[in-house]
Amino acid sequence: MIDPGSGQGHADEAISIRQPRPSDREWILGFLRDRWGSDRQVADGQVFYPADHLGFIALVGDEPTGLLTYRIEDGSCEVTLLDSGRKQTGIGSALLRAVEVSARERGLPPDLAGHDQRQSRRPALLSAARLCALKTSPGRRGSFSRA
Repeated sequence: MIDPGSGQGHADEAISIRQPRPSDREWILGFLRDRWGSDRQVADGQVFYPADHLGFIALVGDEPTGLLTYRIEDGSCEVTLLDSGRKQTGIGSALLRAVEVSARERGLPPDLAGHDQRQSRRPALLSAARLCALKTSPGRRGSFSRA
């Protein structure tokens, strides 16, 4: 498990972050379908499947609650999905800290040049994404396809 810092869930339950296990695949696919309507994502004209990417799951107590997926490509780290599952609980920030640690461990340099416009409205995402570039081009948003 990765120490996400001082994140707290509901009723002072600690947030823990871990990498997905093979047994988590059904939960991940269900989470994507329930929250996004599909397990496919489309960005910059390309279809991909976040469940097939590297990632982290946030747990509040023993309950899986949030998901972050990412891929390493051309010497950079791209977050392909971030969904905390609960607003204003620190889960999203904890997930971003986990991918930041992972990027740093892989020796990836800081790069925010390609950050998405949506991140400019979310200072916590920008600060936590220091080592993990969000590569969606400004004005072009990734979206989930409706199956």
